[in-house]
Amino acid sequence: MSSNARSLVRLAAVTFALLANPMAHAQEVNPAGDPRSPVDQYRAATQVGLAQCKVAKALAKVHADAGEPQEEASDYAACLRALKPRTDQAMHRVLKTVKKAKLKQAITAYGKVFAGALAGVPPLKDESNDDYEQRQLAWVNQVNAAWEEVENQR
Repeated sequence: MSSNARSLVRLAAVTFALLANPMAHAQEVNPAGDPRSPVDQYRAATQVGLAQCKVAKALAKVHADAGEPQEEASDYAACLRALKPRTDQAMHRVLKTVKKAKLKQAITAYGKVFAGALAGVPPLKDESNDDYEQRQLAWVNQVNAAWEEVENQR
C-alpha cells in the first residue's frame, strides 16, 4: 500500500472512531443530561449515523483501491443495516413526545427520506464517481429539505 493510501486509511479510521463514539449516545432520545429536545436529539442521531456509514463507505473504497481486505470499520453495509432500526426506533420515541399533528407528519416524512438516503449510500452497479457524488448530493438536499419542514412545523 502506498504511503498516501496508508494516510487515507489512517484518516478514515480516526474519523470513523470519532463518529462511532458519539453515536452510542446520540441514539437515545432524552438520555440523562442531554439538554437538547428529543426532536434535536433525533436529528443528531440520524446525521451522525449517516456520516458514520459514509466514512465506512469511504474507508471501504480506500481498501478496495489499495487491494487490501476490508475491515470491520469499512463494512458500510453492516453500518447501514444497524443504523436503520436504531433511527426508526428513535423516530418512534420522538413521535411519542410530539403533540402537534403537523410536526408528527413532518418527522415521519423526514424518517422516510432519511431511510431513502441510507438505501442510497451503496453505489449503483457501473455508476461513475461523478454520478455517485451527484446522487449523494441529491439525497443530502432531500434530507435537508425534509428537516426544514420539521423546523417549520415546530
